Amino acid sequence: MIKMLPFEISGVFGVQVDDFRDFRGGFTRVWESNPEIPKFLIQEISYAFNPSANTLRGIHFQSGEFAESKYIFCVSGVAFDVCLDLRIGSNTYLQNISVEIGPDCDFQGIYLPAGTAHAYLTLQNDTNLIYLMDKPYEANASSGFKWDDECFQIPWPHSPELISDRDNSWPRFEQ
Repeated sequence: MIKMLPFEISGVFGVQVDDFRDFRGGFTRVWESNPEIPKFLIQEISYAFNPSANTLRGIHFQSGEFAESKYIFCVSGVAFDVCLDLRIGSNTYLQNISVEIGPDCDFQGIYLPAGTAHAYLTLQNDTNLIYLMDKPYEANASSGFKWDDECFQIPWPHSPELISDRDNSWPRFEQ
């Protein structure tokens, strides 16, 4: 059974799963339809593997007709996961939430609605995540913001050691 627990940002849910373990290993249901998010129809699934702790990815989002809802599920390790609300008119516009996700954390996944941006920092080696998205990736609609933009006041536990040139060069947010 999968539990979807709402966070402070409307439409964002922390995901708790029950896993079954015995002498053979384990079995975990990664996704099941949920009445909290009835219009989430998976169009794309991606896998992100991160061999090293302190790897940062983000802050990413797709805009316009390619704005996507996404479900991120941490298969191994621990990720400090961040959701940033970019929905103009939202009561939580420009606010963020952060949560540690992983098999041994309170939450193993997070669901983010379209109009929000996503980032994470790995806290352990071999932190691996599965992404389920309701829109296909479109390079021309892909965008982001600088991970340490003071405007967002994201409470990163520490600075990253590994970050792509692209992620490190996203612009800062201009109001």
